Amino acid sequence: MRAQQRLNQVRKRLGPAGRWVFADACSILVRSGYLEDPAQTKQWGVLAAQLGEQRVRPLAQFSRLSLLTRDLAWLEVRRLNGVLRSTEYQDWLPRTTHRHGYRFIEPLTVWHRQHRPLQRGIPQLSSGEVPASVDVRRATGHALPSPLAPVEELTCLSWVRIPNSMDRLFL
Repeated sequence: MRAQQRLNQVRKRLGPAGRWVFADACSILVRSGYLEDPAQTKQWGVLAAQLGEQRVRPLAQFSRLSLLTRDLAWLEVRRLNGVLRSTEYQDWLPRTTHRHGYRFIEPLTVWHRQHRPLQRGIPQLSSGEVPASVDVRRATGHALPSPLAPVEELTCLSWVRIPNSMDRLFL
């Protein structure tokens, strides 16, 4: 429940750009190879015993995904509003990698390099206004999100193709 609340707050603060941040967090989670083991905690272990580990694992990972999304959003909100200071930018990576662990260092470093402070922000993205797509792409590296676009098309991190429901037929 708390994980979904965190994601709702990100969407509210970032507007359309919230989908980019979520997509990037999904991509980072997959790249890191992070797999929350439901058997590691009593709460998840009981649920895994009742429902099966394959059904419980995504729920266990959802919490990490929401925390990662929140951390990416912290930087992105300041960046898009044009108020991200260089000290905040530099301090973000060590703080965030420490919070999430060593397996996240490489993907977070790649994401961090692609999200440097903007000279002029694009605060319209968090409001109801929609700036020109060309301007957004030039400044952020992202295209304006379509409401129906899948996560793998929204991320700026190209290293992973996130499986979709049709892929499960072949796993």
